[in-house]
Amino acid sequence: MHDDERQRAAGRLVREEDLRKAGEQLEAMGFRPAHPDHYRARHFHIPYYPGGNRYRFAVEVHWEVTPATSPVQFRARDWLGSARPVELRCGPVLLPGKADEIAHAAWHAFAAGSPRLRDLRDAALLWEAHGDAEERASTAARAADAGAGLF
Repeated sequence: MHDDERQRAAGRLVREEDLRKAGEQLEAMGFRPAHPDHYRARHFHIPYYPGGNRYRFAVEVHWEVTPATSPVQFRARDWLGSARPVELRCGPVLLPGKADEIAHAAWHAFAAGSPRLRDLRDAALLWEAHGDAEERASTAARAADAGAGLF
């Protein structure tokens, strides 16, 4: 989940065994999953939309951070180990470590084969918000560990 409200989507990272419970919680709040069987079988997250409207803000429920087929691998178990607690309007949540959050946003921008401006904007906003020299070095190291060596 991103703590900057200018982001276009929020993500919930859950253990795979908690996927059903997370979906039930979102559905109780009026969110509806988009093609859950398809996403469950072929992807690493399921998007939920308010009232099922796919043109509105999405909440993505992730059980993994990157697709199994990606040469870059950010692993959920690593993220859960470096998560940071924050208080948002919705209550207390765990966010990815800052370095993981920035590296993943940058990877996301290029994952489709060419840069997407909305994803580059997400990465730039995070870089600006968490951009001291130590954090930038940590971000580059986390990206290299995940396989994005040219970060």
